[in-house]
Amino acid sequence: MTTQYNRPNNTTTDVQYDPSDIFTPDTIDSVRAIVDWYIRNYWKKAHDGGLFPWLSSRDQLGEMAVSIESVLNGGDQGLFKVLIVLSMFQRLRDTFVTRILRSFSEEAAAELTNPGFLLDLAKSSGCPHSATQESLRNVCDLMKDGATRLGACSTNPNCPCYLKRHTVLLRRYGHFGKVPTSAALALSEDWGGSLTALKARVFQGHEDPLARAKVLEREICRVWRIDKKVACMFLSAVSAPDLGLETPPWQVGIDWTWFLPIDVNIDRFLHNVGWSGPWTYEARRKAIHSLSEKVRLGLIKSGLKDYNPRLVLQAINRFMSKSNRREAPSDCSLL
Repeated sequence: MTTQYNRPNNTTTDVQYDPSDIFTPDTIDSVRAIVDWYIRNYWKKAHDGGLFPWLSSRDQLGEMAVSIESVLNGGDQGLFKVLIVLSMFQRLRDTFVTRILRSFSEEAAAELTNPGFLLDLAKSSGCPHSATQESLRNVCDLMKDGATRLGACSTNPNCPCYLKRHTVLLRRYGHFGKVPTSAALALSEDWGGSLTALKARVFQGHEDPLARAKVLEREICRVWRIDKKVACMFLSAVSAPDLGLETPPWQVGIDWTWFLPIDVNIDRFLHNVGWSGPWTYEARRKAIHSLSEKVRLGLIKSGLKDYNPRLVLQAINRFMSKSNRREAPSDCSLL
């Protein structure tokens, strides 16, 4: 399969269509082979970016590594750290993201992933624009100076705001430094103080597992710069089976199959197998669901759930991402 692809911009087309007819027997056989290749070379290995073997590896992430025990025990600090780490997966190769995260000192990692400390910084920064979600999103114009590449803004340029330090530290877009604080403010203002409280509130308000999944995705997208892809990365990591955690803490009572982090690698795959859209997020999600129904994972690897679109998507993503594969120590291209 070629990986050269520019997606058309017909993103407003309605999702009412049947994608199943593009998945020919040859395509299904190819996907089975891709999943088998992924299981043998990447599955449950520390270089499989975005999943818990990677998230918990100090070799990969240094001080930003997450304790699996803290997540399995329902630890809110661990869940928040997972969210911040995965928020970095935007428009950069996994290997670049990993290098950035691994570069953080113990002090920097603690500051970026502690919601209580972030709230204290927001309230005491001397700039009112960091104190609430509304002002952070709509008034704060955090950026990087074009000449110095240091944090800057025009709304309060003389304030030595910690957000200006964060945007340099995170080495992403100029306004990306708002992400950790926005997540902490969402906890405080919208989610009842913790991600666990958010889950409990959603479960109390909705009985249907799919409705719960959709609401949780929408809530996580309240955070600055977090879109459906990143929200699905986080939510699938803590709920979907066979992705590195023996007992994902959010699996029960939620339709974890909803959480599919779709990116350009998935678009390339869909294009190469003859799909011409529509290119809405929901249409592409539906396409992966339809494809995954035709791939019985338990026949590829004993013990896997037969239907797991998140695992199928992860395998396709790894296969289509040539640049990431070449830097993985177990990839077959290096053998």
